[in-house]
Amino acid sequence: MKKYLKIFISITLIVCISFTLIGCWDYSEMTDLEYVAGVALDKDRNTKEYILTIEVLEASVSSKSIKSSILQTKGKTIHQAFRNAIKNSGKKLQLSHAKILIFSRELAIEGVTPIIDFINRDVEARNDMWVLISSMSSASQILMKSKTSDEIISYDLANAIKNCKEIGSYIPIEVFRLIDDIENECIAAMVPTVRVISQQTKAYTEIDGMCIFKSSKCIGHLNGEETTFLQLMKVRKGRKAKYVLTFEPEKSQKVTLEIMKATKKIKPRFENNNISMDVFINIDVALSELAEKGINFVEKDNREELIKKCEKNIENKCCDILKKIQYQYGTDVVGFGCSINRENPKLWKRIKYKWNDVYKNIKTNVYVKINIKYSGLTNKNIKLGE
Repeated sequence: MKKYLKIFISITLIVCISFTLIGCWDYSEMTDLEYVAGVALDKDRNTKEYILTIEVLEASVSSKSIKSSILQTKGKTIHQAFRNAIKNSGKKLQLSHAKILIFSRELAIEGVTPIIDFINRDVEARNDMWVLISSMSSASQILMKSKTSDEIISYDLANAIKNCKEIGSYIPIEVFRLIDDIENECIAAMVPTVRVISQQTKAYTEIDGMCIFKSSKCIGHLNGEETTFLQLMKVRKGRKAKYVLTFEPEKSQKVTLEIMKATKKIKPRFENNNISMDVFINIDVALSELAEKGINFVEKDNREELIKKCEKNIENKCCDILKKIQYQYGTDVVGFGCSINRENPKLWKRIKYKWNDVYKNIKTNVYVKINIKYSGLTNKNIKLGE
């Protein structure tokens, strides 16, 4: 009995003592750190050094709100530039709260691999940061725009990106997904562009359009309207789109359709050693706005004619965008290569190393089906009195 009692007491003492030894081997006090909200990256043309513009969070005991300030530093590498920021702030930068990573257009053209490699390797950095490319002369201009005292520019940009399904003029991408697309043999990467717009005494940021990549380098750009129609061919499973499409079936007749659900299917065809692609797009929409005259939506024939005109409009816009991407940029952002790989893996193994050349010669057909599921509280036009 005494033997078991000694064993019990020994185990109890070991457990109790071990609790006093529990702790983090690599902890830092909050007061020793500066928390980063967003980062903008440029390159000095003369010294070839990276220029880091960092939005840092500032918490105050006397105020309930969190504010932000801007730090700027340089370094031969990304990591060195981050460390050099300690000279300005006196504190180490903590990247765990960072939500935005902005490249200058110049850096994107040069290649983004060194930057995203650092973010992907660093244990403190988040690889789910949203990536943007500045359409201004520098990336720093985005974070250094004039702002109110309680405005956090990086977090405002992150909120705008989260609501992208309501807009349609850009397709958001995180660091980890950008890495996946750059490494993917079947599809090319795309990154949204951001700029600052000044209106009288106020300046605000606007995300609109996409930069097109070949490998890790930016080679072209699509504007917001082009991106809106490109999205219909890039619908990702599980991702909902709720943005609006505006049409003008006839002169002075405007119709707005709100997307409720969109699905796409890409079907490769192989005939006589030629490859062609059929893109089928099915869209459920709500009629959200109708011209005041000239369109009688009540009658079935008129309704079907309107739908056909809208379908044709989307088909033409999608075909124009595909031609631009094929012939002007020669890079597959829709993912035709992925469809060939699924349908005919043996063929893909033969052509994947020369895919960019093969892609330029592919014939594409786009077929659109629109289903009007909802027309609001009325399906009639507002009639004007005498």
